Amino acid sequence: MISDELKHATVVTALNDMIRRGWFSISCIDNCAEILGISTRGSEAHTLLRALHCVEFAKMPPEVRAQVPELIKQVLRFEVFIPASSVSTDSKGEELKRGFWRGLLGS
Repeated sequence: MISDELKHATVVTALNDMIRRGWFSISCIDNCAEILGISTRGSEAHTLLRALHCVEFAKMPPEVRAQVPELIKQVLRFEVFIPASSVSTDSKGEELKRGFWRGLLGS
């Protein structure tokens, strides 16, 4: 059996890589959802994200780009794979979380 810790680390790695590439990939989100055992079927957030597939973050209107993290959070239940306990005790995990949001929001 694969540990939740490895699943979470894999998902964060994939999301960070997507951000570094500079464009949104619904395939990345779908793969991450599958790893986490999350169904995207019927998710309004997933439908919106699917429309952004292959769109460069820099070319998204600011109001759309600003909502992408929340949409991803809704689809993947982001807190599930960055538990509060690991954020407060695992500095490496916190760096990954901050890196993901900073990369997406350009801050």
